[in-house]
Amino acid sequence: MINNTEGSPILDLLQYEEKDGEYELVKKSIPTLDKIKELCGDDEICIRYNEVYAQVLNDTEYASQFTVIDVTNDKSQNGGKKQRTKRSLQCPTFNPASTSVEQRSLSPWTYVIHQDRNRRPSTILQAKCLCYGCYDMDSPTLAENINLVSTPIRYSVRLPKRINGVWVRRPYNIQRGCQCQVPLYM
Repeated sequence: MINNTEGSPILDLLQYEEKDGEYELVKKSIPTLDKIKELCGDDEICIRYNEVYAQVLNDTEYASQFTVIDVTNDKSQNGGKKQRTKRSLQCPTFNPASTSVEQRSLSPWTYVIHQDRNRRPSTILQAKCLCYGCYDMDSPTLAENINLVSTPIRYSVRLPKRINGVWVRRPYNIQRGCQCQVPLYM
């Protein structure tokens, strides 16, 4: 039996069992918002990420609004290298009335669904930064400040991955949100 020992509270509640060299989902409990808040504490990004992830796992109509990226064959099609997607060069207009953390952030993001049929869970929600820079609080229009950079907030979990027909646990970086940083200059 495999369950995740670090990372997302939702991923922690998914358990897989190995049968004949394959991993099969044996437990999927989707927590209530109260349980998510208990697991995340005061971490607003953790709460929002897991709240959205729970909705995606429970509601296929809700999930249909997200971009789906199938990364199952990315490495084999690109000579062993992962594909990179470019971020938009223009930030969306800041909406201070928005209730979502991802839109009120100085470094806004959206969520995309990454699917990999050779990984368990095969569907993972990833944050995608929408801007190169960050919203400038000193600007009356909250224009993008390109002297700062939006970077993903990542954490690593070990997930089962099928490689050449054999399941092995591999580290996998999950992007949960985006943050604003001063760029590194060399």
